Amino acid sequence: MFYCVSTHLIFNSGEFNNIASPIISFLGFIGVIFSILLTLNQLKQQQSTSYFNYYKDLIDKIANENPQNNSDLSFSTSELLKFNHFAIDEYEKIENNTEYIHDLQTFRAGVSVRSEGKSYDSILGHVRFFRACLIILLRRYYSLIREIQNHKFLDNAHKDILFNHLYESQIGEYTSGCWLIDFEDDLKKMKENLYTGFVPKMKDELKFFNSDFYELFELIKKNPVLEKLRTGSYKH
Repeated sequence: MFYCVSTHLIFNSGEFNNIASPIISFLGFIGVIFSILLTLNQLKQQQSTSYFNYYKDLIDKIANENPQNNSDLSFSTSELLKFNHFAIDEYEKIENNTEYIHDLQTFRAGVSVRSEGKSYDSILGHVRFFRACLIILLRRYYSLIREIQNHKFLDNAHKDILFNHLYESQIGEYTSGCWLIDFEDDLKKMKENLYTGFVPKMKDELKFFNSDFYELFELIKKNPVLEKLRTGSYKH
């Protein structure tokens, strides 16, 4: 009957337009939205790539800093990250110094002690200077991690790559050093007995390995990517 009554040949352009025009307009609108989203995504990727390159170059720059290319520095980044070697060497110089041991015990007992003018004071002066440079480096890492972590224009993939690069190139050595200090008995002893000086009412603050030193370590443990790298490195 469809063919006999020629229904298939009937075409009403008005009805067609009434039906097709909204559909075509809607599809066109979807196309425009898709194009806008695609453009925005490309711009976002370009922004993320630009910031990624900036932070990667910054990480590499920090890793390669030394007194030769920066006259304001007294120690290279590599030397500062080998803080355990430095601390061991300096501690060996004073652990058998009877005056230091006596003052350390007196200081811990709550008696006012000062290190100025003592036989070990020049050693502690060197320790204080090295530690000050080390803490500056560790705080730079702290700020860098926070900055990357909270960056609005870096995508998660770029953040993960940057954290991996930072860990593998630098802060992995820091976390390994922290782990050794708490694992080796001799280093545990050094950790408790190495002070940068003696000033009344500042016992914990004057330890070489005090809360300032571990501030970065605590931040790393709160970062999923860095914590996975940290804990994974101890399993191998």
